Amino acid sequence: MVRKASIIIIASIFLVSCPFFFMTPFPAFLPFVEKSVDLKDKVGDYEDDWECYQLYLLNNYLFMTVDGEQLIIFDADLDIKAEHSGDYGRLAFTDGTDYYIGKERYNSSLVYVSSLGNRCYAVGYFDGAIAYALESDDSGNLNSFTSVGPDFNLFGASFDIATTGIRLDRLDFDPASLDVYLFFRWEHSEGEAEVIQVLNIEIAGGLGTLPINSYPFGKTIVTLSELDDGRYYYTRDGFVGVGESELRRYGFDGEEKAGIK
Repeated sequence: MVRKASIIIIASIFLVSCPFFFMTPFPAFLPFVEKSVDLKDKVGDYEDDWECYQLYLLNNYLFMTVDGEQLIIFDADLDIKAEHSGDYGRLAFTDGTDYYIGKERYNSSLVYVSSLGNRCYAVGYFDGAIAYALESDDSGNLNSFTSVGPDFNLFGASFDIATTGIRLDRLDFDPASLDVYLFFRWEHSEGEAEVIQVLNIEIAGGLGTLPINSYPFGKTIVTLSELDDGRYYYTRDGFVGVGESELRRYGFDGEEKAGIK
């Protein structure tokens, strides 16, 4: 929970986009905190609204967006390296040199480079050679984009998700296995998520190498149980769900393994 007078970022935890960054000034894990930064003079008044904060750990920099309009960049010691304003949606990744945060692109010196047009609500990753972004649109299509060329251009086919009412919420990429995990959400079930696993080569092929061109694209769906205001992440041990006041760990089959409230 966010308090106007005390917003703490914890260097020893680094749970990206996690509400535990914004809790009571005296949480139980306080003795383990290595360093804290008071940001009340920078982020304004967003009391009790942890969702307005997003955290992304990229190349040892911590990118923090506030209410989709403000960006604060920290180094590993939580020293502020840069501050920007812009249009920050869900897109947040690096191609090894530049950083893509929402609609804005920054170079390795954290200086603004260019705008990405309407790609700020896509989700993306870097496979070691090329950066890719995916988005679902209002017409029920899944579109792919690549950073080859000027910023992001439409790349490959626009595939039909088949049913309006489902959207691509986020993705995770495993550089070791080259697997991409796509997290979809239904509009009528905001807490529940469906995950499908695809290959990087299928994304790199402009989606054209997916078995079929409608959701779930010939892949097995794994359903993760509902969390209040939940966000879901891939780890090599399974999936993790982060809610407003709890954490859950899931197996790759979607079975809940453990939880913390």
